[in-house]
Amino acid sequence: MNLEELFAELEMDGPDDLQYFEQLAGLLESDEEIGFDEFFAVISTISAEDMGDLTENYFEDLAGALPDEENELASLVESMKQNLLSLAEGIDDERGRVAFAEELFRFRRWYTDGSLAEVSGRRCSVLEAAATHRAEAFTGEKNTYDFSDALGYDLPMLSMDLGKFSKIDL
Repeated sequence: MNLEELFAELEMDGPDDLQYFEQLAGLLESDEEIGFDEFFAVISTISAEDMGDLTENYFEDLAGALPDEENELASLVESMKQNLLSLAEGIDDERGRVAFAEELFRFRRWYTDGSLAEVSGRRCSVLEAAATHRAEAFTGEKNTYDFSDALGYDLPMLSMDLGKFSKIDL
C-alpha cells in the first residue's frame, strides 16, 4: 500500500491529520501490508502529548477486549502500553520519533500475525481473537481462547533520558 492509499484508507489528507482514535486503530488494524516508511509518515508530525493520548486510549480499548481469564496477556499488553507511552514522550525529536514508530510497528506486526492466537481451535491473530471476544457480548456465542503463542513478545529494555529526572530536596 502506498502512502496516498494509506492516507485515503485512514481518511486523512496528510500526516497533520492524525488526531482520532479511529485513525490510529485503522493504522494498527489494517489488513493491508503497510511498509515502515508509510507507517512512519502517518505519525511523523503528531505531538508527544497527542500520540500519548491516542496510544493510551487504544491500549485501554484493547485491554477491555481481552478475555478476563487471560491475565498473562493482559499483563503483557499493559507492559506494551507503558513502554510505548514512555517512548511517546520522546517523539518531539527525530530519534525518539523513530524509536516510537519502530516499536509501534513491531506491535502491529505481532497484533496482526495470524498464527499467534486460537479461537475455538482456529488459528488467528490477537486482533481477531480480541474482536471475536468483544463480539460475544452481542452474539451470545461462547468460544475458547488460547494466547500462549502470543506471550513470546520481547519487550525492549526501557531506558530513560537522564534529563527527565529532576533534583529533589530531602
